[in-house]
Amino acid sequence: MSSHLDEVRPGIYIGDLYAAKDRPMLQALNISHVLNAAHGKYNINTGPVLPQRREFIRTALSTPEGKVLVHCAMGLSRSATLVLAYLMIEEKMTLVEAITAVAQNRNICPNMGFLEQLRTLDTQLQNQHSAI
Repeated sequence: MSSHLDEVRPGIYIGDLYAAKDRPMLQALNISHVLNAAHGKYNINTGPVLPQRREFIRTALSTPEGKVLVHCAMGLSRSATLVLAYLMIEEKMTLVEAITAVAQNRNICPNMGFLEQLRTLDTQLQNQHSAI
């Protein structure tokens, strides 16, 4: 496997800009969907809000043999944050569980701002689960 991407959950890959540009590798891995979370000069507008991105990942995984690459420039922070949020919401993981699950397969390093947003999401989700 390339050091530019890793499968972190069944059908979910996190990678960098080189992985996203490597069409032969994406085809060899049968990646059916690519979500660009890059920012700055690497940015391609993928929508302003998490629910759209979460739905994109869910749709990719719901297609027969669907696989999704979530990438950013380095495959460490933005892409990891989207995948962590997806796992927290869709797989009902806590933030710690999601980080542990992803980190088993890829080194990730969400920046402090993203971690704070994930902590807030974790608290909101835990409050929702306890209210049920």
